[in-house]
Amino acid sequence: MKKIIFLALCFIATAANAFEIKEYNFLRLFAARGVVLHIAVDFSQCTVTSATSPTATSSVAMFTPSSLQIADDNIATSFKHFTLDDPAYPGKAVYEFVRYTFTADNSLALTSQTLDATNYALLGDPVKLTCKLGSGVRVFG
Repeated sequence: MKKIIFLALCFIATAANAFEIKEYNFLRLFAARGVVLHIAVDFSQCTVTSATSPTATSSVAMFTPSSLQIADDNIATSFKHFTLDDPAYPGKAVYEFVRYTFTADNSLALTSQTLDATNYALLGDPVKLTCKLGSGVRVFG
């Protein structure tokens, strides 16, 4: 029965080219089958769980992971990108490293760290957010 449901969902996702995944169990199923996922985070819908708050809480970020780690209790991915536009470090060359961890309670724990581009030294404290799947974070497959 699960295979029939999965195949139907894959067909719908292919036909619509953007099927929203709103539950962790489906996210895990799609990820384990190699479906390309697209993650959109609306930071204004997330809760800051660190002492440091993000500088731009009204923005939305889109990310298509190239790899995922599927563990027994979570699905994780990360990325690093170079920028000169980090609001906390204007004009400074930095890398922003972001880790996404999805858990069975339909949440996303997001940790963002800023690194000096010349020596990878950590700049400031990591920013940690928690978002709910289907509202603050939307995943499409």
